[in-house]
Amino acid sequence: MDLIPQSGVFVRSKSRWPNMIVSPKELREAIPEYGSRALVFDSVTESHFNAPATISGVIDENLFNMGARARIQLLVHETGKLEGKFALIADLDTETTRALGQFLIDLADRAEARYG
Repeated sequence: MDLIPQSGVFVRSKSRWPNMIVSPKELREAIPEYGSRALVFDSVTESHFNAPATISGVIDENLFNMGARARIQLLVHETGKLEGKFALIADLDTETTRALGQFLIDLADRAEARYG
């Protein structure tokens, strides 16, 4: 197996709110104590807001008008004992969304160039 150098995208956001990935509490039971659990990707949807995704335990006096934010919802299902589909939400500022999009395009291009 060839080792492929790892690359990444690092964005220093100017947003007052962090970029986040939010998972539903129902998935807590899906992760076994002995290792990791695969989530099978089913679909993706998008939306946009000027307020961050709602998460428990994070309260800000001004959650409104935080600037333009993009929200990606990945619908997944669990490979173990849980039934149904679950939404993983990536809540990102626009600068990070653009950087992630370009990173994914570049990654697909490199994968096709090597294995396509």
